[in-house]
Amino acid sequence: MTISVTYTPAQASGNDVAVAFPFTFKVFAQDDLVVILTDALGVNTTQAITTDYTVSLNSDQNNNPGGTVTMLTAPATGETLIITRVLEEIQETDITNGGGFYPEVLENALDRLTMLNQQNTATTNRALVAPLAEASIDTLPSIVDRASKYLAFDADGNPVATAGTSSDLIATPFAETLLDDADAAAA
Repeated sequence: MTISVTYTPAQASGNDVAVAFPFTFKVFAQDDLVVILTDALGVNTTQAITTDYTVSLNSDQNNNPGGTVTMLTAPATGETLIITRVLEEIQETDITNGGGFYPEVLENALDRLTMLNQQNTATTNRALVAPLAEASIDTLPSIVDRASKYLAFDADGNPVATAGTSSDLIATPFAETLLDDADAAAA
């Protein structure tokens, strides 16, 4: 199979009734899928196979990729279901000298590489990225250093964690009001 389309995770809105959700991207096994339920507040919960859902894969993933995820409980109205592919980053194909040449084995290995590349692209598309002209950007502060703080940028444009007052940041008058006035921030 050629991977001739851009990978897009399947996404569906809950309606308290529907339990079957199709997806149309190639996977090698049901374990290649991750199912995430996002509640109305935006909290993501990774679902567990057999506990929260089952998977039925189309039998010919090369000519008819995808399958159906069936939730054991219908997602509620206001919830969103995301079905995504997360391949383990390993290379399992072993091509030996003097062995038979099986084009499908080689094609599956190339498909896997393309799928991993698509998976990595989908991840970096959701990340903060420095412009190409910049050689790099400093690493984010550690989880301990940024807990309960705001992400800001220092005078050199590098990320810092700050407790966040208007004297620490260059802010608009509206943002200053929110940062400095607990009553305004709560409104």
